[in-house]
Amino acid sequence: MREKYEEVFVELGVGFIEKTCGIAVRDFVDFMFRDKKLDEESIGRLDFLAEVVDCLEGAYRRFDGSIQKWFCRKRKELGNFSPYQRMLWPGFWAPHSIGRQKILFLAKSIGDGNAT
Repeated sequence: MREKYEEVFVELGVGFIEKTCGIAVRDFVDFMFRDKKLDEESIGRLDFLAEVVDCLEGAYRRFDGSIQKWFCRKRKELGNFSPYQRMLWPGFWAPHSIGRQKILFLAKSIGDGNAT
């Protein structure tokens, strides 16, 4: 199960995860490497990041920072905010949040050439 979060860890880093998901670095490291548990809300946030990273891996080089740069690039589809900035907004992590849907749509559309 934790394998899908390894790519998130490698591509985005624990600092990014801590800031966007609200998961303390120690808690994330304990979860990944010491078999500690995280609450369902935290797992849901990691699942979202894993899905977005998975979508981007086909279009961007791995391990060179380009996926993290994608999260930090401002986009007109997000009101000239970056996905990273939107992830910090109150209510972003609510189930079925429009912000989450927009970011996931952008990531999925990378492969078919509709968004960058």
